[in-house]
Amino acid sequence: MDKTIRMNVLLDLYERLLSNRQRQVMDLHYREDYSLNEIAEIVGISKQAVSENIKRAEAALRSYEEILQLARKMKAREENIEGMRSDLERLEEFSEDPTFLMILRSIRSRLEKEGYYDI
Repeated sequence: MDKTIRMNVLLDLYERLLSNRQRQVMDLHYREDYSLNEIAEIVGISKQAVSENIKRAEAALRSYEEILQLARKMKAREENIEGMRSDLERLEEFSEDPTFLMILRSIRSRLEKEGYYDI
């Protein structure tokens, strides 16, 4: 997975665990695509301090994911849901019974409401 995408996923999950400064710098860098110089000017710190904050925040996010594994679990859950959707489509081929088809559609509808990301 691309580093920017991965960091944005990790930020979505764990940003509240970062310090205010780390959260601000990571948001500007990864979500707003500002350069280190631009961030330094906005935040009022040196470019080196911006770089250090980003490195520490990235390390913290990776550590949180290593321990909690929320992104991995979320991805596995999405893959399972997609597999269930596929299985439901295949089941529809085996029955003309309106009640059976209604139940399958109900299950599919509930699966569509699940999930955090559509990736």
